[in-house]
Amino acid sequence: MSRDAQPRTSWKGLLESGIEYVKENIDADCDDWISWVQSDLKQSENIADAFIMAAQKIKNKLPDGHYQAWLREAIGDLQVADDRLIKTIARLNTPIATTNYDQLLERALGRQSVDWTDPAGMQSALQLRSDDVMHLHGVWSKTESVIFSSESYGKIVADQSAQLLQNSAATATSFLFLGAGATTDDPNLGHLMSWIQQQIPRSDNFHYLLCLRDDLKRLQDQCNGTCIQPVAFGASYSDLNGYLTRLATDAWGTEVTADIVRLNTTSLHAIADRVKGEVIISSHTRDTAALGLDDLLIPPVLLPAAHEDLIRNAEDDIPGQRVRCDVRDEAKELSGMIVIGEETSGLTSALEWLVHERARTSGNLIPVIVDFSTFSKSVHPLHRAIRRELNEMEVPVAPGEDLPRVVVAIDNVVSTQNLSSDVHKMFERLVIDLDESFVEGFVIGCRPGAEFDIIKRLESTRLSAKTRYIGHVTFTDAKRLARLVSPTRADELADRAFSIINRECLSRTPMTMALLFDVLLRGEVTLATASDTALLDAYVSLLLGRGNPYDDARFSLDSKEREAILATLAERFVRERAGSISQSDTISTFEKLFDEVGWDDVPTEVLENLKSRHILSYSRGQVKFTQTSFLHLFAAKQATESNDFKEFLLANPLYYAPIIAHYAALTRNDIDVLQRVGQLVTVDIGVSSEVAPIFSESDHDRSILQSDDLEEFARTLDPTADKDASTAENQLSTQHSEDADDDEDKDYYYGKLVPVKERAPYPANNMDDAPPLMRSIAALSLVSNVLRDSELVRNVELKTSILHNTLVIWGRLVHILDTDERMREIARDLAEELAEEFEIKSSKREEFVFSLSSTVGLFIGSGAMASNLASRKLLKALDGCFENDEFLDNIGATVMGALLAYETGASDWPEKFVKTQSQHGGVLAVYMLMWKFAVRTYYSDRTLKHDAIQALEEFMCAREIRRHRLTQRSEIQAKRTELLTKMRRSRAIALAEASARQVISERSAQKSIGGRVE
Repeated sequence: MSRDAQPRTSWKGLLESGIEYVKENIDADCDDWISWVQSDLKQSENIADAFIMAAQKIKNKLPDGHYQAWLREAIGDLQVADDRLIKTIARLNTPIATTNYDQLLERALGRQSVDWTDPAGMQSALQLRSDDVMHLHGVWSKTESVIFSSESYGKIVADQSAQLLQNSAATATSFLFLGAGATTDDPNLGHLMSWIQQQIPRSDNFHYLLCLRDDLKRLQDQCNGTCIQPVAFGASYSDLNGYLTRLATDAWGTEVTADIVRLNTTSLHAIADRVKGEVIISSHTRDTAALGLDDLLIPPVLLPAAHEDLIRNAEDDIPGQRVRCDVRDEAKELSGMIVIGEETSGLTSALEWLVHERARTSGNLIPVIVDFSTFSKSVHPLHRAIRRELNEMEVPVAPGEDLPRVVVAIDNVVSTQNLSSDVHKMFERLVIDLDESFVEGFVIGCRPGAEFDIIKRLESTRLSAKTRYIGHVTFTDAKRLARLVSPTRADELADRAFSIINRECLSRTPMTMALLFDVLLRGEVTLATASDTALLDAYVSLLLGRGNPYDDARFSLDSKEREAILATLAERFVRERAGSISQSDTISTFEKLFDEVGWDDVPTEVLENLKSRHILSYSRGQVKFTQTSFLHLFAAKQATESNDFKEFLLANPLYYAPIIAHYAALTRNDIDVLQRVGQLVTVDIGVSSEVAPIFSESDHDRSILQSDDLEEFARTLDPTADKDASTAENQLSTQHSEDADDDEDKDYYYGKLVPVKERAPYPANNMDDAPPLMRSIAALSLVSNVLRDSELVRNVELKTSILHNTLVIWGRLVHILDTDERMREIARDLAEELAEEFEIKSSKREEFVFSLSSTVGLFIGSGAMASNLASRKLLKALDGCFENDEFLDNIGATVMGALLAYETGASDWPEKFVKTQSQHGGVLAVYMLMWKFAVRTYYSDRTLKHDAIQALEEFMCAREIRRHRLTQRSEIQAKRTELLTKMRRSRAIALAEASARQVISERSAQKSIGGRVE
């Protein structure tokens, strides 16, 4: 900067300019005040806070308007005379932060400012999602951000967001301090360093303070015992530029210049901006301008071979070996790669992520994404495409100028063996261009089948490329994606979305996940209670363009009209029992509908439009719905409009069960369908006369409860206390739950790969010829779904009657599972393995194995029942069942009814447990499984109402009195009093401990920072 401005760039010089401004503009007769302030300046060498004390006095003397004017005069007018050092700092390619108030860095580098009052912007800069210069103590043009006086220092130290960002950065990265000799004396940065020492006393994450050689010893003594290490850069300040140049060269190479760093940053922003316009989740973010790529995309799932091939060849590989590629490592070393993915698999997003990550980690490459389908027939199609893309990214390259070094992704690449075709010629020219020196890395994206010609051609050159396939999104990936849109509800969103994907066999792609999240976050369906049909319908509606402001039914098809077309087509598929029909038959179906309604739309264009929306697909002249669930849903929609088609479906309800279930959920009030489907639960399920062990009364001398130690009993059932038994038990129940194979935390590993679920459009055989058990299970699922979703049917008696019969059949199904010796043997073996794995004590092992293996059938049955039947709209009907003596006499029905109340969250489920116990207290299902549910809730749920607490206490006391075989009234009363005293004391302790753990957990969470600041 110019020499006449230099005095103002030091703390003392700035304060002296403030004194001068006060004298000239506010109070000419202030000599006493000036002496008072100057006395502080004279003590600065001995008193660390002297400058801040002087600053507070100057700030108190300056009214707001004068304060702004003085900052502009003293700081705002500063100019850079020599920008070489600043350009060298930029070459380091790291976030730049300053405690200065000026904008000299921004002017020299063409960047923007961000200050501590904008936590989201500061976070973006820290993560290199923006190249803004961070002003830790504010910027002169924004007076409320300027940390100048002791008052303002107190404000920033007390600001949680500012301190959270500083703390996170200081613990996860290393700072390089330039020109900051008094760093530890600064109240804000000193507070930061003290915090690190307190929180991580033996931290080896050091920060470095560059200093003159003559100052090294003094600063080493000053920084002794802190996490700051002084480093000498030379004998004079003129040595600093050379030192930083060598540092940048060692880190990034000799070719990195400030201009290349700027182009790299600009192009990274352009890629992020491109993604913002493509991804669905960005519409649920408050401030899209501050978003970087990591806020929009999750790392892609890349596999070394197609998923199906991995499963086919799994026997040749080592069980437990990870299959999924480490995409961050592969992106970092990316030189050549071919990525293969189906349509909607997330291929384009994967290409964007890969080149962005490669360029971000290099610091000196420009990421570019081009589309092969837009290539011209010129000699160098890749050259032209890259130049066009760079200009659009505001990284202009003149026609005769050499291209910068790039990492390029080429999407939609196809190849052909027809040597005379234009496609073949363009591909050959692409290969030639890829071999040029400006291409530091490339990624080719193509559809399955196209990779073989591409690989063969590349092998004939000196280019080498890895082959990677897009894999399926796992549950862990889904949670990562959910955190981008709703960090506080990520698990809930992922659970709900994955549930519908598995039930409806939707493709596990980022697009599917994002659309489902979009549906849930829009509030169009309720996250916890919406039926799968409602969620699927909302998902499909988004694909059809519902809510698109540019859809105008007067001039083009809107979403409702597209829906009608697809419903008509689905009816034809179903009547013909076809999974696909010819393209010509599809066109004729469209033409017939268009003639009936008087539309002049072109059928081939409509077919292409529905294909582009990923509802229909066609290959080799055959058209089909991309997902079987789409066919079922649109057929159900057609049934709501056509009574004739509805009757066609009801004539064979088990064969068309998925369609009828969707129909019931769409209409929600068809009493005729409910009555006719309800008759199916009278099907003979073929249960033997033998009583299932789970529903039998036996001499239960086994118990987790130690004879008189209820405190120990409470701790045993506290999931946070007995890690081995409770964790093992939870794992077993998960293994045998309906969605056991959906536990995607296991990721991609050999030995655990499972085929992707694909639902056939129709059963393989006529259900009338199926075995009784298969027919009964199909009927049970259909009746349960229709009953659950017919909440608007105005006939409580009918619902109660059907629910009664349905619960009887669910009980019979549990009976079959429980008497299956093979299943019980598998459960015992697994329980033994878990007991070994969790090192359960020998004194408890036998009981543990018995407990888990005895209840597996009931776990599976109750889980399946809850999935198909649970709805709070059926609680009135369930009350009616429990008022029916015939129902209460049926052990299986009563137990399943009580568990349904528990799973549904009915307020009176404890009362239903008591009623079940009064009828069947000695039954193993009540004595063991229901008892565990009751105990866990009693000791962990602080929201229980008084009546529920009393009912649970009655339930547990009755169980213990039965266990002790007490018969005398006085003995029973004494035992009850003893049990109640111990239970209530143990509950109070358990809830207090849980509250303490929650407080500690919340405080711990406040000290950490996630992917964004909310």
